[in-house]
Amino acid sequence: MSKYTHLFFDLDNTLFDFSASSEIALQSFAEIVGLPYDDHFKEVYHRHNHAAWTHFENKLIDGVTLRRVRFEDTAKELGIKIDGMHINRVYLKKLVENPRFIDNAEETLRKFSKTHQLVAVTNGLKEVQRPRLTKVNFDQYFAAVVVSDEIGYAKPENAYFQYAWKKAGMPEKSKVLMIGDNPVADIKGASNFGFDTCYIDVFNRNHSAEEATYRIKELRELDGIVG
Repeated sequence: MSKYTHLFFDLDNTLFDFSASSEIALQSFAEIVGLPYDDHFKEVYHRHNHAAWTHFENKLIDGVTLRRVRFEDTAKELGIKIDGMHINRVYLKKLVENPRFIDNAEETLRKFSKTHQLVAVTNGLKEVQRPRLTKVNFDQYFAAVVVSDEIGYAKPENAYFQYAWKKAGMPEKSKVLMIGDNPVADIKGASNFGFDTCYIDVFNRNHSAEEATYRIKELRELDGIVG
């Protein structure tokens, strides 16, 4: 019998292949502004997007600013001026319309939802996360969905995990396993709160993730941990 009763799943690049979906959505951004979708375009966007998310997670900017500046800062460096909120709406719509999955995502959720309480914990934006879960019928597997954009806290903040823990019914912390791909937001944050953690490295990024209780390369390896 598994020592865990509750599994907390990150979404992007843990269950959803966000990188693949983002590639499709990002092409729409390039088409709208009339620029070639090349390596330089992608490098500039990803750099500004990473900076915006880092500022958001450190509470230096709010969610509205995040949505706008990642596109406007990209465009500025590329020598053009845009309406960042308009581009954001198009980009998020494309993300919802084009979900891609990590291998064995649905099988994993279907299996463990029968034996554990599953909670989705994500720093993603509300315009994407809930509609996307509904679109692919993944929402049926989760007892709760906690989106940072809706609650005012983000992983790795202790307050975020406190909120998610309460939504899960405050089980014994030793019975909760956090599964995610981000060594800081998912692993360090959950470990600091008192949860065991499982770092999943589908894309071979080889982050240290020193606090991780377990390390896996694919979702089916969870069978040996919580099966």
